[in-house]
Amino acid sequence: QDVTRRASLASVPDAAENRYFFDDFSRAVVDPRNWEAAIGVELARAGGEHGASVAAVRLGGAATLPETTCELRSVAIALTRVPDATLSYTLDDRDVEAGEPLVVEYLSGDGRWMILERVAAEPRVSSGFRGRVCALPSDALHAESRIRFRAAARAGWCLGEVCLSGSEPACTLTLGMRPPSVEDVEVVLEGEHYQYTPPLTRSFRRGTRLHLIAPPVVNDYVFSRWSVNGAAASDGERVLSIKLNQPTEALAVYRPWIRGRTPASVAIVAAPDYDVPIELGPDSERLFTSVITDAEYPCLTGERVTLLAPSRTERAVFVRWVVNGEALPEGRTMLEHRVVGNDFLLAEYVLLGDMNADDLLDKFDVDEFVLALIDPAGYAERHPQVDRLQRGDVNGDGVVDALDIEGFVDLLFED
Repeated sequence: QDVTRRASLASVPDAAENRYFFDDFSRAVVDPRNWEAAIGVELARAGGEHGASVAAVRLGGAATLPETTCELRSVAIALTRVPDATLSYTLDDRDVEAGEPLVVEYLSGDGRWMILERVAAEPRVSSGFRGRVCALPSDALHAESRIRFRAAARAGWCLGEVCLSGSEPACTLTLGMRPPSVEDVEVVLEGEHYQYTPPLTRSFRRGTRLHLIAPPVVNDYVFSRWSVNGAAASDGERVLSIKLNQPTEALAVYRPWIRGRTPASVAIVAAPDYDVPIELGPDSERLFTSVITDAEYPCLTGERVTLLAPSRTERAVFVRWVVNGEALPEGRTMLEHRVVGNDFLLAEYVLLGDMNADDLLDKFDVDEFVLALIDPAGYAERHPQVDRLQRGDVNGDGVVDALDIEGFVDLLFED
């Protein structure tokens, strides 16, 4: 069984939309965390689709307001190193005289208020909110950026959701192989595996965590090391874990022959339960994906791998690792292993409800489960080598009691 799930290169996300500012005016007051000035502004309810009432903020329109300009001004919004940003908002002008303007502005990097757009009220045929979208110019993308809405006090504009969003900053990953080859390098992103054929340059959002898995053998060459931005980054480890905070060049270096580094295949197996997800990584700090047993992991002798077995599955409880026939101490779910050849790594489990310890869950376990439930001493006498709690605690609450009966019956009928 192949240990990876494949996806096309086109499905890898370049960048994600990030929301830098948002307010839907659903709080009881104009939110001071979003707005540093709200002059001649009050919360309101306005008509939405199909006659629904939605939260909004009204600029002007109240008889008690003086004849001045109303203003809704945001707090500072950090937009440094942001490649682009878009302002979107909804507005309702049904109570505004036709032609009356709403002015939308941004604060430029040199401290001047610049007009982003001027919206004129339409003749009174509006039936609710309409949306507006406009891109911010480059001089609006700085650490102290602000937006504001201005209107005459008599106007009565209603604003709905206000959102400032854009692409997260991107970083490029340049992937190479020496000597050049058409072999794929796997890139693991959020547990998903993707195939890359070097040389290749790809953009990801800044801060993305990637695991790069070089193939163990390329033609007659074996893997030697990873190089990142010209510096050696690993000592024979094929899995490189990197976080993209700057443009990064990763080069997989191969050599014709290295003492003690020959191709191998590690079998990762679980028994008696199957289809167990085993976490895999170069060490305990860099686990990066799950392989589903039974699996074959191609590697090189001398390579270090770390496996983490789940302590419980829906059907079984972990006991121990068995490495090439040698049983390790019970209960240690983490296995740090150096490959010596075509190794056999067995995650040993016991089946929940297998009270007679024959590696089967069937009708012959029913009487033994009842005995373990009502007469623990009698069960221990009949099965001195069997851990009653390990097999009988079906619901995982730390005791064997009546609350385990339903789970036991469900497991019995599943089998």
